[in-house]
Amino acid sequence: MKQDVSYLNRVRERAGLTPLAAYTDRALQNERRWELAFEGSRYYDLLRWGIAGESLEKQNGVKVKNNGVDDVMNMGNLTQRIQETGGFMPIPKTQIDLSAGVLEQTPGWGNDALY
Repeated sequence: MKQDVSYLNRVRERAGLTPLAAYTDRALQNERRWELAFEGSRYYDLLRWGIAGESLEKQNGVKVKNNGVDDVMNMGNLTQRIQETGGFMPIPKTQIDLSAGVLEQTPGWGNDALY
């Protein structure tokens, strides 16, 4: 990919933002974060850049409401989970059972994954 700041600045100009002086990977990551918010691509960007675990673990400890009750986000060690699973979700056990042995559980989830 050509690392030219002009492409990022075209997007920023359209949004009425000030141009960037130079291209950096971080500038690209931030631009995609805001430009594509709520479009479902963020998780896959984080995986591709190799920063999914560290980025998502920052949510641990954040105050949330859980069914109207104050709670704290705790998703465990996401860096380890992503290393074990490659970032893939588990295949539902019902689908594995229905496949009559054709499907195997995604590595890292084990055969007893509840999802």
